[in-house]
Amino acid sequence: MVALPGDSPDRNPIEGLWKWVRDEVTQHYCHDTVRDLSAACKTFIDEINQNPRAVVRRLWPRFDLDPEVEYLGLST
Repeated sequence: MVALPGDSPDRNPIEGLWKWVRDEVTQHYCHDTVRDLSAACKTFIDEINQNPRAVVRRLWPRFDLDPEVEYLGLST
């Protein structure tokens, strides 16, 4: 167990899922209707459910820094 602050989005997988949904479904796009948005969300969920290992890999909290990833973040 690791004690986390009350607001710790980096350690909360649901925050990563919400970001992923925004990136794939709503970023730079406004759906015409709520029904269209709902259908796009359902499609996204159906797609990510096809590969649960990829979901875990993407959303699993990282407790150690990866120097290569950190370097790439600084070089942009």
